[in-house]
Parts: sequence; structure tokens; C-alpha cells
Amino acid sequence: MESNKQIDTDCKMSKLPMDKKKASSNFGLLFSQNNILNFTLNIILILVTFLVIPILVSFFATHYTKIWFPLLNGYNASNMTSSLFLVSITVLYVVYTYYIFHTTNKNTEQTANAQKIAYLERKLEKFYMPMQSSLKRFDCDKMIKLIEDPDMNIRGHVPRMYYKMNAVWWDFKSDYNKVVPFTYLASNKVQDVLINFTNIFNSNKVFVKQYPQYVVFDNIISGQIESSFTSENNADFIKNKGNISTYYEELSSEIDNDIISLKADLAKLVNP
Repeated sequence: MESNKQIDTDCKMSKLPMDKKKASSNFGLLFSQNNILNFTLNIILILVTFLVIPILVSFFATHYTKIWFPLLNGYNASNMTSSLFLVSITVLYVVYTYYIFHTTNKNTEQTANAQKIAYLERKLEKFYMPMQSSLKRFDCDKMIKLIEDPDMNIRGHVPRMYYKMNAVWWDFKSDYNKVVPFTYLASNKVQDVLINFTNIFNSNKVFVKQYPQYVVFDNIISGQIESSFTSENNADFIKNKGNISTYYEELSSEIDNDIISLKADLAKLVNP
């Protein structure tokens, strides 16, 4: 499960523009409205702090000093007036500074949360959810059955078997190709397993090209497939049948767990 610190690091390392159609647009509107309100309140607070209140303090100090302190002469009264004026300015300046500091920190925290939300949504929308759907299109059981089929040991039947396996692979690959540009959004663990899984097929030329489906399997297709692999490649592919299911199950599990974790992190940010 990714921590908030990891999310911060990922957000800073990602140099591609984030998709802000959802969270960022809402937060951007909120921030623009808050900025206008804060600016207005700040102007009012400045006027009150540095003009109105000091004037009132000076006025009352000047007119009521003799009533409060009848023994003070004019010189001491003037000094007291100046002191009260300076004290009021200092106190109000401290209060105003604290207010600005608090407001700035709050806005900074909201901006950081908005960026985290947009980044998590991007990971789910651009990689994890499409990848999960792509994996469901890969029929791992059917692929293993085709590899274990006795016809794989008969030279004349091998092209037909690869033709069927090519269809299973491209059911997944056609959707997976759309996810490839966003694999940088995946965790390191998912990227490693994904590379191991796809390399089994990408290393075999039979799976690089998608052969037409729902057509009669003829000598032309058979010749194209037969020319795409060697006996060594065929032997290596058969040996990897155990890794196909292992990597597929591990990849599916990692994707599912990451989705749960990302949604949980997103919920915490949206509803703190």
C-alpha cells in the first residue's frame, strides 16, 4: 500500500501533465473563489489593522488620559498615547501575520491534496483499470491447454495450434497496447512482472503479428506461421508454459491489490 510520502514522490517525479478533468477542475474552481475571498478579506483586515484600530486607540488615549490619570501632565499623556499606539500596532501585526501564515498553509495543503487526488485518479484511469480489463481478456487456461495439446508434438499440426494461441494472445494484446504508454504509472513490482509475462510471447515471432481470425485456416496462413518460428523457439515456449500461468496470476493479483490500495488512498484524501 503506497504511503502519502510515496504519492508525493511519484507526483514530483512524473513529468507528464496530469489529467485534471475531475478533481483538479473542481479544486481549481474552489481555489479561484477562495483566492478572491481571501484577497478581499485581507484588504479589509489591513485597513482595520493599520488604520481604523490605531486611530481609535489614539483617539481614546488622547481624550480620556486626563480622566483616567488626572495627575499625569501633558508630556506623560503624550508618551502614553504613543506607547498605546505602538502596542496596538504590534499586537495587530502579530495577529495579522498569524492569520496570513495559517491561510497560506491551509491553501498549500489543499493544493497538495488536489495534486495527489489527480495523480491517483490518473493511475487508476490510465493504467490500472484498463490493465485489469485487458488481463480478463486473456484466457490463460485455454492457452495452457493448447500448449499441452498432443498436436503440439506433431510437426504438421503445430502451425494450426500457434494460430489458435495467437488469437488468445491478441485478445489481450489489442487492449494492452493502449495501456503501454502509461506503464510508468504502475508500481515497480507490477512493471517487473508485466515485463516477464509479455517477454514470453514477444520473444516468439509468431505472436508479434496478429493473424486474421474467423477465416479458413489455409496453407498461406500456415506457411506464414511456420516461417516465423524455429524448433528452438517452439521448445522454449513450451518450457515456459508454467511461467505463463505463474506470471499471469501474480500480475492479476498485484493489479487487484494496487487498485484496492489506490482507491483507499483516494477515499482518505477526498473524505479526510
